[in-house]
Amino acid sequence: MNQGPDHAGGEEENQNLRGFWAELKKDPFAVVLSISTAGLFTATVILAVATIVLAVATNRLAKYAEEQSGDVKAALVIAQKSVTAAESLVMAVEKAAGVAQGNLDVAKEALEIQRIAGREGLKQQRPHIAIVSVEIHNIDSTSTFWDRPVPVEARINFRNIGPTRANQIKGWAHVSAAPPKTTSFRPKGPDIVFQTDVVGPGLDGLGTASEKPDFASDSKEKILRGTSAIFVYGEVTYTDVLAATRYTTKFRYSFSGGAIPSDHIVRPTKAKDGNEEQ
Repeated sequence: MNQGPDHAGGEEENQNLRGFWAELKKDPFAVVLSISTAGLFTATVILAVATIVLAVATNRLAKYAEEQSGDVKAALVIAQKSVTAAESLVMAVEKAAGVAQGNLDVAKEALEIQRIAGREGLKQQRPHIAIVSVEIHNIDSTSTFWDRPVPVEARINFRNIGPTRANQIKGWAHVSAAPPKTTSFRPKGPDIVFQTDVVGPGLDGLGTASEKPDFASDSKEKILRGTSAIFVYGEVTYTDVLAATRYTTKFRYSFSGGAIPSDHIVRPTKAKDGNEEQ
């Protein structure tokens, strides 16, 4: 009876198994060492394969990390460029603000120059009232007058020496007796009554103020000796044609060291101070 291939293979396996057990009985340590060596070889092969796989993965990871690092570096470069651009923009804005401030300063200076020029032009075209003379009427040389003074009249003669008309002319004046070097007086006297409150360029005007003076009974002798003086002081105000500015002419006249004229008119002269034109 013929046996098939499977039977022959099985026989061969049985023979190999019997040989293995015979070798194991003969030298068990050699068999164990052989098995261990085969297992170690197998493990080494597996470890080598794993190492190769790990190396490949590590290499890929390194390349990925390098790519990511490149992206980060590129992002940092872009960010740095953005910061630089922002700083440049800030500097440009600050420079533009400086230029704008400079232009504003120039404009302010030009405007101030224009205003000054305008004011100077107005000054040249403004009216200008100057006091021509002052008189005191109704001063009697008799002792009765000095014991009981009666009202006197101060007459203010003036002229508009400016090139334009003086409008809304007003003023006040005061007559008083005081030592010749007196510089401080009562701040205000009676209002001046003007013939007209408008005076054209180059024309004269007249104003009068009446009051009872504060003379003492011995004022006549003191005025004669020069230890006292008759003062007339006050101010005239007026506007230009636009009525935008009110100008002031202050005056102070005095009389001392002489007898009272027989015509009862005292003509004082301009004092050293107290005469201002604004």
